[in-house]
Amino acid sequence: MSALDGVNYGKSYSSNPSDRSGNVGDYGGSVKVLLDYKTGMLAADTVNIGKLPKNARVLSVNLIGCGSGAAVNVAAMDLMSAETIVILTVGTSPGATAYVWIEYAVV
Repeated sequence: MSALDGVNYGKSYSSNPSDRSGNVGDYGGSVKVLLDYKTGMLAADTVNIGKLPKNARVLSVNLIGCGSGAAVNVAAMDLMSAETIVILTVGTSPGATAYVWIEYAVV
């Protein structure tokens, strides 16, 4: 078993100062949250959740009560090349209230 460093950890904490080139957007940047909810949905409905700004890096996507097979049009680690509307596609048997939140950092 090996003890390894992640890429950004290695860039930020190298013992050689010339190797330190951590990207603040990747390591230590501010995390923001896009959050919305909707009630009274049916399977296969689409719901506009919000807009991610240009250069937003998606860190996580969380769906609760959105039904089996629900999805949004962004995924973790996506980098937005332009302002992007996040759209939820409701899955089968959604709950009474569906919640979507997306954590992101602007790089």
